[in-house]
Amino acid sequence: KHWKVGQKKRAEIQEKNRIADEERKAKAEEKRRKDEEEYKKRQEEMASRPKVEEVTEEEAEAIKAKKEAKEKPEGEDDGNKSDEDKEPPPTGNGGATDKYTWTQTLGALEVFVPVRPGLKAKQLVCDIGIDTLKVGVKGEPPILDGKLHAKVKPDDCMW
Repeated sequence: KHWKVGQKKRAEIQEKNRIADEERKAKAEEKRRKDEEEYKKRQEEMASRPKVEEVTEEEAEAIKAKKEAKEKPEGEDDGNKSDEDKEPPPTGNGGATDKYTWTQTLGALEVFVPVRPGLKAKQLVCDIGIDTLKVGVKGEPPILDGKLHAKVKPDDCMW
């Protein structure tokens, strides 16, 4: 008689757990779908931004010379600027590339590296050295790997 009561309670608990598992799975699937949509939207937004390209000093001088040559023959100083000058400056005194964006002040630097949705923190690699920064996903080539302009204190850095 007592084992039937215990079996009935176990069956009820098992049914409650099954329903709770289904609800958790549905919520996780919905969150994953939203994360993927947000990631796709962010990727499209990143693709539409102007890309930053590093050039040597000689190339920079050549580009400046070309711009000056274009501006002089026009002779228009009405305050009209070319299409390149009409785009807004990067927000927060920073910039954007196809892989990451950054903002900076005199005392702080913030780098935003978008990763695919669903990744956990333990799946990411973020190594902040005295003068290096390396960010990526474990088992994949790093997204960001380079030297910083000046030395930093790694213990004062956070990610």
